[in-house]
Amino acid sequence: MYSQKLLDLKNDYLAQRKIKMTEDQFAVLVYTFPSILVAYADGKIDRKEKSFMRELPEVLTEGYMEDGINVMASATLTKEYFTEVNYILRHLDEWQSQFLDALREQLHNSLNERNAIFEMMWRTADSSQDISEEERLKIEEISGTLGL
Repeated sequence: MYSQKLLDLKNDYLAQRKIKMTEDQFAVLVYTFPSILVAYADGKIDRKEKSFMRELPEVLTEGYMEDGINVMASATLTKEYFTEVNYILRHLDEWQSQFLDALREQLHNSLNERNAIFEMMWRTADSSQDISEEERLKIEEISGTLGL
């Protein structure tokens, strides 16, 4: 179901953080990572973006994801999820390329999942007000990196 690269990243991340997370919970963090970067493109995640981010698993699975990933639809983005989002944002230099590399490999064979990630980034950007230039540029950068 998940690529070896994603599972290796999960093990490295959890070992460093000294926390527990299921594969599905970690996959939610990885699959929503592009939207996290888009929301943070201006240097902060505002209240409307954070509110929208709580709905990301549902948005992510909305008619796109493969059957094996649909378990993510039932995930709720809890306080623990946002704790990890905040940690990753404070340590982007360490984690950004690893998360994007793992996600790129995970998305390699699924056009539906790539489309879902692409749409989710645009919907995240549009969740607060207008799409800013910083958000648009971040979406283009991530899309190139992930091959969307």
